[in-house]
Amino acid sequence: MKPTLEHERYLIRYLLGSLPEQEQDLLEQQYLLDEHLCDELVIIESELADRYVQGALSGSGPALVEEHWVSDPPRAPRLAFAEDLFRYVEREMFRTI
Repeated sequence: MKPTLEHERYLIRYLLGSLPEQEQDLLEQQYLLDEHLCDELVIIESELADRYVQGALSGSGPALVEEHWVSDPPRAPRLAFAEDLFRYVEREMFRTI
């Protein structure tokens, strides 16, 4: 089942460090016990990284990604991969035109 928009926004707020500490702790306890929730977070995290490198985040989104992901050892390589992939795809698209 696809998460609701409200649920997805909640998970994005978690990934960007925008939830109150108690809510973050509760969500972390939940996703450790719920494989489906853990999978949702991985998917949303990947989509968020893609949107960031494409310049598709609005408001404080880009700054929050930079603040919470660029210096985070587990996330920084994922963000770098998304940037490299985006540049590659963009370059290949223009090559075929």
